[in-house]
Amino acid sequence: MTESKVRIAVIGAGSWSSRVLIPQVLSHPGAELVALCTRTEESLRRAGAQFGVQRLYRDYEELLSREELDAVCIGSTHNLHFEMARAALERGLHTFCEKPLGMNSEQTGRLAQLARSTGLKTMVSFTNRWVPEALYARKLIAEGYCGEAFHYNVCHMASYGRPGGAWMWRADPDLGGGVLYDLGCHNLDLALWLNGPITAVCADLRNTSPERRRGEQWLPTPTDDSDVFLAKFANGCQGVFHISWTALDTRGTRHEIAGREGMLCLSLFHDVWLNSLEGCRAEDPGLRPLHVPEEIQSSIPRKVQTEEDREAARQAFLFAYPSLVRAFIDSILQDTPASPSFAEGHAVQKVMDAILTSHRERRWVEVEAD
Repeated sequence: MTESKVRIAVIGAGSWSSRVLIPQVLSHPGAELVALCTRTEESLRRAGAQFGVQRLYRDYEELLSREELDAVCIGSTHNLHFEMARAALERGLHTFCEKPLGMNSEQTGRLAQLARSTGLKTMVSFTNRWVPEALYARKLIAEGYCGEAFHYNVCHMASYGRPGGAWMWRADPDLGGGVLYDLGCHNLDLALWLNGPITAVCADLRNTSPERRRGEQWLPTPTDDSDVFLAKFANGCQGVFHISWTALDTRGTRHEIAGREGMLCLSLFHDVWLNSLEGCRAEDPGLRPLHVPEEIQSSIPRKVQTEEDREAARQAFLFAYPSLVRAFIDSILQDTPASPSFAEGHAVQKVMDAILTSHRERRWVEVEAD
């Protein structure tokens, strides 16, 4: 690594990469965006012109073999994460990877072991971990706000995958893997981070939109788009999860944890200024808003009323707050642990593997231990 800059390449130039990952690299004073890679010539040229990058590749292996890099940021379709992350780690590069880390726990276990053996910094893009309300909820739980946990409930209703809607690569079984891989992994990581390991699951996965329109064609999308599963946590807590693409008019996520001493309700939205954290203790009459301390809220505006306020909140979360790729770059420069790591991505994948087995075999399934 150069004395002052992390030399980094971004693989993938789709919507998320172009809106978040690439701009985050460019916004970090300690990073240098060396090259971009994506499979289609048109997307590659457009991204290069948009972000002022001259070194452009359509083959990630050629990129890794030719460029002098310290790190790689992977924002490809889900099915390519494993092979790209493995190649980067074998090349000796710190690696940031979009979620999910792989398509099964055999893949993610190999990546987690490779990360351990090399000592390289690794991070999976579980975005909820950087939300101030989630950080404060974790702090309160660690301090005993809820006490012994009884119930952990999750509901994530996303409207962008409603039946009869447009084709999405996330709904292609070969590219994305369905709503479990798209949104389920986010919610599982947040639940594991807040409430500890899940030991067993019982799942029912549904497909309500077996075809979706792409231009003039209707293409098959035989993946799950509405998932329900029960979970047993290692701390004895019961878990109920409902994660869906098919709901209308909302993209909200709600995590509720109830215990002997209190209850917390965490509501997260695509628009960060709508997020909230409510709580009550045993002696309280009901839930009330909880104020996130300034040291956790950081640079993200709390009062948002106008469109200018909204844009300021977006910009603050993405480009001033230490989240996602910016946090990954910080961990390299400061030589501090990167989290969520590939080991944590593997932990999520093991739960998802158990969910898929449970649905297929119609029974409770224990989550595989390492």
